[in-house]
Amino acid sequence: MDPVAERVFEFALRAYHNGDVETAVEYFSKSLNIEATNWQCRFYLAMSYYRSARVSEAANEFASISDLCPDRDLRAKASAFVSNLHSTVSQGYGKSA
Repeated sequence: MDPVAERVFEFALRAYHNGDVETAVEYFSKSLNIEATNWQCRFYLAMSYYRSARVSEAANEFASISDLCPDRDLRAKASAFVSNLHSTVSQGYGKSA
């Protein structure tokens, strides 16, 4: 992993685990701008979007994970989660009231 992308990812991960999902989204995105193929970073970006009710964006990131992740079981879980998210979006979750 690129050392700058790794430091940015670690900062984003701390923000995520501290519940600061907006900062996490910002820095996971920055890390991915440096190294777009980091599927772990993309996973946490997807989870950050999900936790902040940005379900459509979460679904897009999870779909990307299924293309990037080398772990077959994790790809299957990501694909299943995308299906659930699409169902959630169609029910209106994450839309402004």
